[in-house]
Amino acid sequence: MRYSNYIAALAVSALLWTGAGESSDPELKAAELPADVLNDCTTVTISAARPPCSSVNYRSRWIGRAARSELFLVEREACAPEGCRSWLVARERNGATRTLLAVTGQLRLERDGDKFPTVYSRLELADSYTSYNRFEWSGEQYERTETRLMHRIDGFECGDEAECRAAAQEALRQNRADRAVRIWQQVHGVDWI
Repeated sequence: MRYSNYIAALAVSALLWTGAGESSDPELKAAELPADVLNDCTTVTISAARPPCSSVNYRSRWIGRAARSELFLVEREACAPEGCRSWLVARERNGATRTLLAVTGQLRLERDGDKFPTVYSRLELADSYTSYNRFEWSGEQYERTETRLMHRIDGFECGDEAECRAAAQEALRQNRADRAVRIWQQVHGVDWI
């Protein structure tokens, strides 16, 4: 008898938590994806073994609820994080879906209550450059609020010339002239110190 009371209480809690007709962990099916996500498959690398858009699979991860909608992060299954686009998708209460943001690179989301999350992206543009971006919800759409291009030298990153100059001088103080030269080569085009 005691277990049936616990089960009944748990069932009622689950219904109140999720609402009528919802699961506690919503899913976004491939058929529900917005058209711009599905049309993006034309950017998939074409090879003789795999024609474009054949067997493009997407994975979606529920992020949470915000502004009368459910939010999902959608990515291609077979793709390196630096080379593929990710989408932040909202499914409205009426079942309609729309893409809020499409970003290439690695993503990090920062939640702030019931608002749409702030999105941070990191994209390696070349062997020696990384781009960092911040996107914030403006009330109607996501807007890029910050972009920072960083020099990347031996796993170390520096932004502007002054920051990189200070890093090169610190490398010299540590008797690491090879690292200082690499920083000066990349940032300032100088092959000697």
